[in-house]
Amino acid sequence: SNWTYTDDTGFYQFNTTAVEFYLNFYYENYFEAHSNWMTIEENQIIWFNTSLMFIPPQTVQFHGFISDNSTGELIDGAHISVIWDDYEGHFWENYTNSDSTGYYSIGAIPGRNLILVRQDNYFDYESEVFYTENNSDIWLNISILPLPPTSVLVQGFITDAETGDPIPYASVSIQCHHDEGYFYNSTSADEVGFYSMRTISGTLVVWAS
Repeated sequence: SNWTYTDDTGFYQFNTTAVEFYLNFYYENYFEAHSNWMTIEENQIIWFNTSLMFIPPQTVQFHGFISDNSTGELIDGAHISVIWDDYEGHFWENYTNSDSTGYYSIGAIPGRNLILVRQDNYFDYESEVFYTENNSDIWLNISILPLPPTSVLVQGFITDAETGDPIPYASVSIQCHHDEGYFYNSTSADEVGFYSMRTISGTLVVWAS
C-alpha cells in the first residue's frame, strides 16, 4: 500500500510500481470514497479526480433502554450501533454503550438508519430500517435474547487435502444458525491438527484457514 495527502489545491500524486490497484479517499467529516480496480503500466500516468460528500449533521436521536428478553433485567454495557447508508455507496456508523440503568442515547444523520445491539452471551439484535428526517426523536426500547447453553461439542482434525498430513495451528471458526439468530466461535488447532470447541444447537458451518 501507499498513501499521501492532498495539497491546498486538492491535488495529490504518488509513485507506484506497475500493479493492479484501487484508491481510497478519506477526510474528516466527509464520507469515504474509493475507485474501482485499475491497472497501471510502467511509465504510465493515471489521472483520477473524485468528489467527497460532506456528512450531514447528527440531527436525529435514538434512545431507550436495553433489557434481557427473559428476565426484563436492564443491561449495562451493551454495545449499540446506528448504521446509515444510501443508495449511492455512502456508509456511516455511530456507536455507544448502555449505562448502568440500561439507558442509551445515540445521534444519527437523517435518512436510512438501523440499530444494532451486541452483548456477550446474547444474540445480536438488528432493528427494522428507520427512514428518519431532520430532528427526528425516536424512542426504541430493545429486549435482547440470551444465548442457550453451549451444549454441543465439535471437534476433529485439520489435514492437507492432497497429502492427508495434519495441519498444525490452523484457525478454525464455526457459525451456528439458530431460530433466534447466529452464534460464532473460533479456536486454533494444536500441533497435530486437532481442534475442539463448543457451540449451541442449530445448523452448523465450520471452516478452517
